[in-house]
Amino acid sequence: MARSTLLVGYDASSAADPRATGVGRYTRELLRALLATAPPDVEFLVFVNSMRHGERLRRWSVLEEAPNARLVVRRLPGPVLLECWKRLGGPRWEVLSGTRRCGVLHSPAMYLPPADCPRVVTVHDLGFLREARPAALAGGYFRDTFPAELPRCAAVVTPSEFTAEAVRREYGLARERVHAVPSGLPGAFLARGGKDARYCRWDVLGVTAPVERKRPEVLAEALGRMMAARPGLRAAVAGWGDGPHPFPEGVHVYPRLPDVELALLYRMAGVVVLTSREEGFGFPLLESLACGTPVVCGRHSALAEIGEGFAAFVEGDGGAEEYAAQALEVLDRRVDGTQAAAGRRHALSFRWENTAARMVEIYRQAAEGT
Repeated sequence: MARSTLLVGYDASSAADPRATGVGRYTRELLRALLATAPPDVEFLVFVNSMRHGERLRRWSVLEEAPNARLVVRRLPGPVLLECWKRLGGPRWEVLSGTRRCGVLHSPAMYLPPADCPRVVTVHDLGFLREARPAALAGGYFRDTFPAELPRCAAVVTPSEFTAEAVRREYGLARERVHAVPSGLPGAFLARGGKDARYCRWDVLGVTAPVERKRPEVLAEALGRMMAARPGLRAAVAGWGDGPHPFPEGVHVYPRLPDVELALLYRMAGVVVLTSREEGFGFPLLESLACGTPVVCGRHSALAEIGEGFAAFVEGDGGAEEYAAQALEVLDRRVDGTQAAAGRRHALSFRWENTAARMVEIYRQAAEGT
């Protein structure tokens, strides 16, 4: 007998902003892979709530051309919606989406609407537990809601074994309820690209964000130490966005860039430095390796898990002095083509179609209550 159709609710709200990085990128790239590779008996109700960017997804060719997807757009104030979920237990998913047909709901950005159907949530990291001042609509929301809501979910997905074990331990979840499903490499980094004369050749490229666990102040001090030790050293920072920054004079700070331009930056750099204290996966590490550029990062969290044997690690907590010394040492080495090729092969093994295939299995299990 033919299998009945499984309708998967998918909250793509975090992918609506064209400048989205991290979680937004995960949400967008996973959806792209799901729509392209899901079997015929799996369909998707794609939900977007955005005051400013929701309509943009109506014109996204991936959705326009997908016969297995339907888009629902709402324009509700996000902060008000989250507060209603926390305090009133509504509006429920079925009201927001306009259907009770969903066999399972996936929340890829960690936000958990109340729902009558089984829920699957992706927890990217638990860094918010160690933030001194978590944002009310991000880390603060997760701190408040996860203790009660995660145990009620049919399945919790994480991008690494490190995060999976942290979630099990923190929230007392059984091993079989938490699934480590690695993310994929964004499409812009799959092709072997060359240099581009429009971009400067940077000796050091720091990748960070104005987030406490990324430790931008450590990166700023490390870059200052390197520039003092090597007059003329060319340094840049990507991922910061707009607004004031803590980086030394002479460091070029890029706004958030599309993946195609970001890949060019990586390829034009001598070494990439990541000073983050905790990563649930570590996109910049894989992106650097895919572009043939060596990476300096801490040996901790998921960075150690996905970068072992390929990254240059700073041990322990690592201060600015250690990161600067390690990065200068990498710059002084002769480029090893064999090692760069091995790093690229390793990065290319992380494919979104593999992530999507595993997610479909989890959707089925959740919908069937197994």
